Amino acid sequence: MIYVGAEGLAGLRNRVAAFRKDRGGDGAAFALIPTPIDLQAPDADVKRLADAIRAVSARYGCKPALIVIDTLSKTFGGGKENGDDMASYVANCGRIAAEFECCVMPVHHRPKDAESEEPRGHSSLKGGADTVILVEGGATKKMRVTKQKDAEIGDAILFTLRSVLLGQDEDGDEVTSCVVDQANVDLTPAGDPLAQIVAKLPAGSKLALRQLDEVTIAHGIVPPAEIPDSEIDRMRVGKVVAIGIWREKAISAAGTEAGQERDTVKKAFNRGLKSLQSKGIVRVYEGFAWRERSSTGTTGTQPGQRAGQDRDTGTDGTHPFRGVPMSCPASPDVEQENWDNYEPDSPHDVEDYNG
Repeated sequence: MIYVGAEGLAGLRNRVAAFRKDRGGDGAAFALIPTPIDLQAPDADVKRLADAIRAVSARYGCKPALIVIDTLSKTFGGGKENGDDMASYVANCGRIAAEFECCVMPVHHRPKDAESEEPRGHSSLKGGADTVILVEGGATKKMRVTKQKDAEIGDAILFTLRSVLLGQDEDGDEVTSCVVDQANVDLTPAGDPLAQIVAKLPAGSKLALRQLDEVTIAHGIVPPAEIPDSEIDRMRVGKVVAIGIWREKAISAAGTEAGQERDTVKKAFNRGLKSLQSKGIVRVYEGFAWRERSSTGTTGTQPGQRAGQDRDTGTDGTHPFRGVPMSCPASPDVEQENWDNYEPDSPHDVEDYNG
């Protein structure tokens, strides 16, 4: 196995140390490439990565079965995830997979619309993948396949994270990481019914809903007094937005994505609005619109924002990729070790990673 650790390297090394301590080593070949690389541009670092993989294969006398790329955004160079740049990234991953006859698995994130099950970015990413696995959080985490080419989908896998003590730092404080344990029972509370309805919406309705979230954050106002308390729960809805602003944003976004005429998109928006209202997802009153907030899971959050989440961050708490080109040395620095040789990083690295 080869792991391209383009982010969270300190935490990754401690995860390996925790696995070794908890499960023991079986002598399996493992190589870590600890650097951001560019797999998006037509050639980019594909050749350098291939050279590094060949060196690892020669050392262990075998080809890799799996190459993990963690994460897509940190190996996307200066490309735009929502555009055609994604196609060249998928093609470059395919070149690596074909040369070494193995599986290449990029780790990626959901879009800001947390209800969506689609990978973030251009549709060519999912279209070019043989398998897409969605990992969901909760008291019990769940891993399930959302796309499987030429095979059965299969059952979801439940798991939990368990802390493992690695040692102590110079101050006597504990240094820990975690390992995965398979679970048989899902202890996560039942999902928000409203969120479940949103998850089943067609793509056009989800797009309009995302635009409502964006314009509410950018142009929303405190619910005015003319909206009576019988129409809006001010304890859960912090902002509303003029429906005209939302309509224009949604029509523009839908027309850009679908290449359709404005009148066609406008009619589709009006139909979608009625559907969102009938499902209790969106409320409209006297020219204002807002997302309805369920009594569970979203209390006290702004539209498009989950509890405990900074609005400047992504839905998983990480800062969104801003398209900054990633630097890469002339040749990736490859760390080749067996599981038995891994030791925990310094506590400072653990603190920096967890902080």
